[in-house]
Amino acid sequence: MAINTESTIVACPRCGQKNRVAVGKAGPVCGRCDSPLPEAGVSGGGTGHPIEVTDATYATEVLQSPLPVLLDCWAAWCGPCRAVAPSIERLAAAYAGRAKVCKLDTDQNQRTAQALGVQGIPALYFLVDGRVVDQLVGAYPYEAIERKLKEVISPPRGEADPELPTASPVSCERSGIISAIIVLARRGGQAIWRCRTELRRGRRNAAADPACGGCGSG
Repeated sequence: MAINTESTIVACPRCGQKNRVAVGKAGPVCGRCDSPLPEAGVSGGGTGHPIEVTDATYATEVLQSPLPVLLDCWAAWCGPCRAVAPSIERLAAAYAGRAKVCKLDTDQNQRTAQALGVQGIPALYFLVDGRVVDQLVGAYPYEAIERKLKEVISPPRGEADPELPTASPVSCERSGIISAIIVLARRGGQAIWRCRTELRRGRRNAAADPACGGCGSG
């Protein structure tokens, strides 16, 4: 009886630890935190599926993800969204362990859709370390979405963001909008930051107490 010795590297969705997993092994777990890992398929596609996120889980599943995230913002009534759905399913399987693929129903989760600035759907957001680094709006073919995802996972040398921001999700007590506070630098004890809403508008702020991107509350 032949023994399958093929293995692949799978990143833990929780802690980001890279694990060598035998192809076809059932129930692999992370060597660092013991969390379940995506199973490694023979073709390298894995068995991943898109993760449905809500206003309540967006911060944990997307902003705090150790893996790059492809977020598909859609709605049930949207024809182009249904056209893109098979590509999202394929990408979730093909990039299991290398990227997290999520879906957000914008009708059911308007708070997060507003924080992201969604104006048209399907809207595909690409996030790294809780930060939107690129996006596609419209029914793009599989090849175009995959090309963008590959760029996010393995950016060309010399094109890394020199600001190296970190993101901290904050829910405004007044409006409930989730804003990711992007700390760009600290000068003289004062944080130079962007909230997620203002980040899309290209505005940079300097303030010790950042305000909500939706209502301006601290």
